[in-house]
Amino acid sequence: MSTWIRTRAVSSLLTLIPARAVAAESVIELPTLGGAHGQAEDINDHGQIVGWSVRVGVAVEATIWNSGVPTGLGLPGAMRFSFGNAINNAGEVSGYSELG
Repeated sequence: MSTWIRTRAVSSLLTLIPARAVAAESVIELPTLGGAHGQAEDINDHGQIVGWSVRVGVAVEATIWNSGVPTGLGLPGAMRFSFGNAINNAGEVSGYSELG
């Protein structure tokens, strides 16, 4: 399953509109980790995108997309969800998670 996410760069910020992704005047499809929903939160100068994606079932996991391929960043310990919020040009992701 995949989701569409719309992003529009405004200075160094992104305006996010769920359902479609617009980056540099183009629309790209970003697959999820198997669930029905996902959302981009940030993109770096190398085109790496970070945000979150639903896995099959109910888990929400921080996700990084490299060349459109999603990779889950994990659910540490007994966390019930994790979100990626920002990514720098070194590919380092910041985010948060919550105990279930």
